[in-house]
Amino acid sequence: MKKLFIFAAAVMGLGLVSCDQVDLPNPPAQSNPQEALFDKSDLEVVADPAAADAVYNLTDYQNEGMLVPLADIAKMDNVPSGFEVMFSGKVSGGLDFSGAEFACEVVDGKVMVKPDVFNGALRTVSKNPVDLTVNVQLYPYIVSVANPTFTAKVETVFGPFAINATPFAPTAVIEEAYYLLLSTDGSTWTAQNAVKSTHSSSNVYDDPEFTFIYSAEASDAAPMYWKIVPESVFSSDLNAQPWYTPVFADSFLSNGTLEANSTEMGQNISVSGAQVMTINMETLSFQYQVGFPQLYTPGESNGWNASASQILTTQNYTDYTGYLYLTGDFKFNPDTGWDGRDFGCNNPFEYAGSPLVGEGIADGGNNINVAQAGVYFVTLNYPTRATVLTMIDTYGLIGDATEGGWDNSTPLTMTSPLVYSADVKLKGSGEFKFRANNGWDINLGGNLSVLTAGGDNIATPGEGTYTVTLDLSQVPYSATVVKK
Repeated sequence: MKKLFIFAAAVMGLGLVSCDQVDLPNPPAQSNPQEALFDKSDLEVVADPAAADAVYNLTDYQNEGMLVPLADIAKMDNVPSGFEVMFSGKVSGGLDFSGAEFACEVVDGKVMVKPDVFNGALRTVSKNPVDLTVNVQLYPYIVSVANPTFTAKVETVFGPFAINATPFAPTAVIEEAYYLLLSTDGSTWTAQNAVKSTHSSSNVYDDPEFTFIYSAEASDAAPMYWKIVPESVFSSDLNAQPWYTPVFADSFLSNGTLEANSTEMGQNISVSGAQVMTINMETLSFQYQVGFPQLYTPGESNGWNASASQILTTQNYTDYTGYLYLTGDFKFNPDTGWDGRDFGCNNPFEYAGSPLVGEGIADGGNNINVAQAGVYFVTLNYPTRATVLTMIDTYGLIGDATEGGWDNSTPLTMTSPLVYSADVKLKGSGEFKFRANNGWDINLGGNLSVLTAGGDNIATPGEGTYTVTLDLSQVPYSATVVKK
């Protein structure tokens, strides 16, 4: 294939205008800027008609030494002598072309790209090795044939162009699920006490992290050997390859790498209670920690007494939530003592909005300060320590059993910290829930004795006026509905 560009003699003494041109020290004032080196109206790039029905298998193109077509050049006129027009590109799963540019080539009137280069670009959209449809934008520039380091951008963009492609096969297959196997001797493995991983809703290549939660009774707390096996091995032969065993990175046995098919078995699980292990099957690494059933919140509002503080609870030992009455400073603590496991922040939390929302990372030893005293709904992701504090301005009833229906909350009044109450008229039919800040991000439902986040609607007890009291001061959260 013949590369499309304009052959010319070397350019000498040509005044050039370029956004990449080096600035001279103390340049003279310029009252008459030079014209652009290349007029963008002389260039037109359009979609390749064949691209709509094509799925470019990048492995095949790589093996055949072929380039992947991205678009057709419909017009290229008046290219300056001694220069050629080239392109760079960006890909996006949508229309946000904020990623890194990749180099393209111009061949036989087409803008093309090397398969391995395009595969790298696709991985910025998704690492999932399935057919992908992406949008491509192209950015033209001209380059000197005699001095390729000199380039000048053409102030225009072409695209987006839809491209369908099959990326390279992954270097390592990641399965949909993995199992944690435990053994007292490191050689006898059974499925009896195996723990299956949990995973996010993302595909396993874009999110290669898997979590295991293992709970041991005190009588089972003898040192245990462990290994990880993929679901395909678990369903066939527990001694088959591949398996992965730990190589610990620290003396606390809290993290390290996973070694494939090693006969060296590392002991780690040796305490009672909940254990949480997170593995990354792309980097072959793991993090290991004790699972805390709750986090206490000692601070100024409770005299720095963890036993008297509100708690955050968890269903998965990863995400913790709870309602707190906060004034001034506070910290998180997995127990009621001060044994060095409490944690706060390194950098102050940032607060904004209405209702007030504070965000920060609780990964340090400094106290966390709240911008304003009040009730907050707090979420904390323990592995990342990402923390959000949402101030509760109002709490109310909502539903077709109330006079406001499902559109308007019936407000409750805070009678004491974390306790809300009001006399409310309820209808003879319908349902209701509790929600905060007249929105649906924070709401409670289900059983009145054990209210849960996002729980089911609650049936009306019948027509009449009721004193409704919502108690968020202790877990489980509860409510009473007493007829007057």
